[in-house]
Amino acid sequence: MRAWLKPDRMRAYNLSVDDVMKALDEQSVIGSPGRIGRSDGKQAQSLEYVLSYQGRFNDVEQYKNVILRANANGESLHLKDVANVELGSEYYDIYSNLNQYPSAAIVLKQTYDSNASDVIKEVKAKLEELKKSSFPPGMDYKITYDVSNFLDASIENVIHTLRDAFILVALVVFLFLGDWRSTKGVSIGNAMNTLSIMVGSTYELGFIKYQRFFKVFVQASPEYRRLPEDILNMWAKNDKGEMVPFSAFMKIVKTQGANKTNRYNMYTTASIRGGAAAGFSSGEAIKAVQEVAKELPHGYDIDWGGLSKDEVSRGNESIVIFLIVLVFVYLVLAAQYESFLLPLAVIFSLVAGVFGSFLFIKIFGLANDIYAQVGLVMLVGLLGKNAVLIVEFAALKHEEGMSVRDAAIEGARVRFRPILMTSFAFIAGLIPLVVATGAGAIGNRTIGSSALGGMLFGTVFGVIIIPGLYYFFGTLAGDKKLIRDENESPIFEGVEPRVLIEETEPYA
Repeated sequence: MRAWLKPDRMRAYNLSVDDVMKALDEQSVIGSPGRIGRSDGKQAQSLEYVLSYQGRFNDVEQYKNVILRANANGESLHLKDVANVELGSEYYDIYSNLNQYPSAAIVLKQTYDSNASDVIKEVKAKLEELKKSSFPPGMDYKITYDVSNFLDASIENVIHTLRDAFILVALVVFLFLGDWRSTKGVSIGNAMNTLSIMVGSTYELGFIKYQRFFKVFVQASPEYRRLPEDILNMWAKNDKGEMVPFSAFMKIVKTQGANKTNRYNMYTTASIRGGAAAGFSSGEAIKAVQEVAKELPHGYDIDWGGLSKDEVSRGNESIVIFLIVLVFVYLVLAAQYESFLLPLAVIFSLVAGVFGSFLFIKIFGLANDIYAQVGLVMLVGLLGKNAVLIVEFAALKHEEGMSVRDAAIEGARVRFRPILMTSFAFIAGLIPLVVATGAGAIGNRTIGSSALGGMLFGTVFGVIIIPGLYYFFGTLAGDKKLIRDENESPIFEGVEPRVLIEETEPYA
């Protein structure tokens, strides 16, 4: 409900905005008078009546007829005499039109842990139900932005990727096996209150209509507040009840400045939004901002918000986690090989793959983001598997009597074909991701390029580096083991066997 005040009419009737607000507060009320015939504890009542009041005004005519002033002669001044009243919009700085027709824009967001496709289907079904049961004649709906289009496109791309990957993998296997101011008479408080209502509007009332809650806004009509000079033509009431123009006690000084003040953690701030340039990670962008921030004047500082704040607070957490994983893998392999040196052959063989991963990300101009890091984690597991295949076989052959050099060569020769087959099958399956287009293409290309580059380098150089690493660390380890095997060092080694002979009496 909008009450567009007319300051010139209010001045003519010697009315202030406080008079208008007081009348609205006193006449548009929620009343609950009580009950009559209610038992008072002395005498029982057979009938009881509940007294009710119509409640707050909820109709335009009711607000128009709000009495602002009345005298003993029966004369009265109503709100409609100094204002235009209408059931309008809450906001007039937001417009919603669709195909040149007025519309009401609604944005729906899914809740946590819900399925986007299911939500979209249910929303569409509900809209069709409401259209048939509740929409008035001539009203229709249209979905202007449908996330399901992106989801459908992404699913379709996944299907195509799986299809192409399956074909390529099958071919590789077949080849290898053959098969985001104020003076006088007016107070500062009264003057500011008048301006806040006239210019900024006020919302202190509300009512129920059409089974919904509506707000009541009181504000000067737009034609009375177009220019800064219009404020000087507004009037406020002094302590003697006289209407005084703002031009009598105030002046306007035009200055330059922000239209609003941003604050963050109680500090005045200037908000900056940005992203990493192509080929750079978010971590590198954050580091660049931190370097520039060192040149800020004394008393200035920076802080972060959103995902950047979380990333800065975590710092090098991802590197620490990665190192912990490597240590864990090292300890597991140390227990398996019963050596502190042999697992290093597996750990150091990952360097070639990690280098290839970062090289391909750089070549394709992609960012080292979460997608690249996921590909890197997957890569470490696959390359580690290749290294384990060679080292484990070579260690077994060495236990059987082969020299470290011969065991390394034999492990590389026997494991060469299965490593190439599984690795190139995986690489072939990544090709559709590397050349992906459409919805989600950047993410697909990043994770694909990261994994493919690492797998290619790790495989080609790995089959050469891994045997050499095994030979180096195997030679250092020698025949030393963490746990001594019983077959190598029998428990009774060095103890001379003795035979106990007891004399017995001969049989009778």
